[in-house]
Amino acid sequence: MKIVIVSPSVPHPFGNAAAKWFYVLIRELQRRGFNVVNLTVSQDSPDRVKESEQLLRDKETRGKFAFRWHPLEVNCGILKRKARNLLRPYSEMIYTGTFIDDLNRELADGYDVLNLEELWSGWAGIGRARSLLNIYFLASIDWESQKFFNNAERKAYFQIQRATKKFYRLLKTSVC
Repeated sequence: MKIVIVSPSVPHPFGNAAAKWFYVLIRELQRRGFNVVNLTVSQDSPDRVKESEQLLRDKETRGKFAFRWHPLEVNCGILKRKARNLLRPYSEMIYTGTFIDDLNRELADGYDVLNLEELWSGWAGIGRARSLLNIYFLASIDWESQKFFNNAERKAYFQIQRATKKFYRLLKTSVC
């Protein structure tokens, strides 16, 4: 069974909570004999990426493993970025480098599950069959009772609310 995992940070046993979870998930899937492809789009350092890949490859496992990292970057002009943000808020991941090309190639080669980690990774799964979206927290709920002290915080909360609503509307019409 082939599982393609899309994650917003590099799987690492000593990283943040999400990175630790991604590491544990991949290790356990490998241990159980699944073939795992991890596509990560993040701002992690190249050294951290190399260390993570080495940790995931050093262990004896039954399943195959492939790892592709794409540094999160916005390589377009400000107007194009604003337009993208209006259409799909917090969707920088899908516009990064060759990420979508790699994802399409992996899915075209055949897969059983597309596992999307954290809410904004879900943009990569819109309209794709056998997609699973794992949501650990919802900032739109977590921030509800927060007092905002400046315009940047208000804008971020507004964008998060807007993005979450738009994302859920798209998910309802998505093939899952």
